Amino acid sequence: MVLALTHPELERLYTAPGLEQYRPEAVLAQPLEGQPVPALCYNLREAPRPDERNPEYAARLQRVLSALAFPPAYVASAS
Repeated sequence: MVLALTHPELERLYTAPGLEQYRPEAVLAQPLEGQPVPALCYNLREAPRPDERNPEYAARLQRVLSALAFPPAYVASAS
Protein backbone atom coordinates (compact mmCIF):
# COMPACT_ATOMS: atom_id res chain seq x y z
CA MET A 1 0.00 0.00 0.00
CA VAL A 2 1.46 3.36 -1.00
CA LEU A 3 0.02 6.63 0.28
CA ALA A 4 0.88 10.16 -0.77
CA LEU A 5 1.73 12.24 2.31
CA THR A 6 3.73 15.43 2.68
CA HIS A 7 6.82 15.57 4.87
CA PRO A 8 4.95 17.69 7.49
CA GLU A 9 2.14 15.08 7.54
CA LEU A 10 4.67 12.28 8.04
CA GLU A 11 6.35 14.21 10.83
CA ARG A 12 3.02 14.75 12.61
CA LEU A 13 2.08 11.09 12.19
CA TYR A 14 5.36 9.60 13.40
CA THR A 15 5.83 11.95 16.34
CA ALA A 16 2.53 10.75 17.84
CA PRO A 17 2.81 8.95 21.19
CA GLY A 18 4.11 5.42 20.78
CA LEU A 19 5.59 5.98 17.32
CA GLU A 20 8.76 7.84 18.28
CA GLN A 21 11.01 4.83 17.64
CA TYR A 22 10.00 4.43 13.97
CA ARG A 23 12.58 5.66 11.45
CA PRO A 24 12.15 6.36 7.73
CA GLU A 25 13.95 4.18 5.21
CA ALA A 26 14.07 4.91 1.49
CA VAL A 27 12.58 2.07 -0.58
CA LEU A 28 11.32 1.40 -4.09
CA ALA A 29 7.65 0.40 -3.95
CA GLN A 30 6.37 -1.84 -6.74
CA PRO A 31 2.72 -1.02 -7.55
CA LEU A 32 0.51 -3.76 -8.99
CA GLU A 33 0.72 -1.91 -12.29
CA GLY A 34 3.44 0.36 -13.56
CA GLN A 35 6.98 1.15 -12.60
CA PRO A 36 8.54 1.15 -9.12
CA VAL A 37 8.21 4.43 -7.24
CA PRO A 38 10.47 5.87 -4.55
CA ALA A 39 8.86 5.89 -1.10
CA LEU A 40 9.61 6.17 2.58
CA CYS A 41 8.89 3.17 4.77
CA TYR A 42 8.82 3.72 8.53
CA ASN A 43 10.27 0.81 10.50
CA LEU A 44 11.36 0.05 14.02
CA ARG A 45 15.11 -0.35 14.37
CA GLU A 46 14.54 -3.34 16.64
CA ALA A 47 11.57 -5.70 16.70
CA PRO A 48 9.35 -5.30 19.76
CA ARG A 49 9.86 -7.73 22.62
CA PRO A 50 7.07 -10.29 23.16
CA ASP A 51 5.89 -8.39 26.26
CA GLU A 52 5.46 -5.24 24.13
CA ARG A 53 2.79 -6.86 21.92
CA ASN A 54 -0.38 -4.78 21.49
CA PRO A 55 -3.31 -7.16 20.78
CA GLU A 56 -5.79 -4.30 20.31
CA TYR A 57 -3.64 -2.67 17.63
CA ALA A 58 -3.01 -6.05 15.95
CA ALA A 59 -6.77 -6.72 15.77
CA ARG A 60 -7.42 -3.27 14.25
CA LEU A 61 -4.63 -3.81 11.72
CA GLN A 62 -6.04 -7.22 10.77
CA ARG A 63 -9.49 -5.68 10.17
CA VAL A 64 -8.01 -3.03 7.88
CA LEU A 65 -5.90 -5.56 5.98
CA SER A 66 -8.95 -7.81 5.51
CA ALA A 67 -11.06 -4.90 4.29
CA LEU A 68 -8.35 -4.10 1.74
CA ALA A 69 -8.39 -7.74 0.53
CA PHE A 70 -4.85 -8.61 1.61
CA PRO A 71 -4.12 -12.37 1.43
CA PRO A 72 -5.42 -14.24 4.51
CA ALA A 73 -1.96 -15.55 5.42
CA TYR A 74 -0.61 -11.98 5.50
CA VAL A 75 -3.57 -10.80 7.60
CA ALA A 76 -2.95 -13.64 10.07
CA SER A 77 0.75 -12.72 10.32
CA ALA A 78 -0.20 -9.34 11.83
CA SER A 79 -1.03 -10.82 15.21
